[in-house]
Amino acid sequence: MPVYQMITETSYTLTLEHNGSGAPITFDLFFTHNETDNQGRTDCCDDIVSVAFPVVSAILQVGSDSYLFQLLGFSPTGLPGSFSSNFQSPEFGTTTTALWAQITHQPVPEPATLTLLGTGLLGLGAAARRRMRKQSQA
Repeated sequence: MPVYQMITETSYTLTLEHNGSGAPITFDLFFTHNETDNQGRTDCCDDIVSVAFPVVSAILQVGSDSYLFQLLGFSPTGLPGSFSSNFQSPEFGTTTTALWAQITHQPVPEPATLTLLGTGLLGLGAAARRRMRKQSQA
């Protein structure tokens, strides 16, 4: 994000292409830029760039599969524990960093009601079978 004048915010559109069925998935990411006041100082203050997390995580549906998209934050390494929602950029300097995200496949949970229904049907079947045995023995 080259900044040549004083700005307070910017946005980027992130488009995820996939080789499943359906259209590409699009997110708008918003960033704030804290242009620190350098007037009356003998040294310069670093500017602070932050990602405003409107989408921290979202469930994506691609065909019949569900995926969890998580925006992790800025990090130079991508190592766990190194993510931050902002980074400092030196005044009149250039900063390179990466904004990391993670997409994981979400298993489809078996609804508890389906399990209960199956258990109930097995119980009814067993009761009917016992009743039929008693009737045939009589």
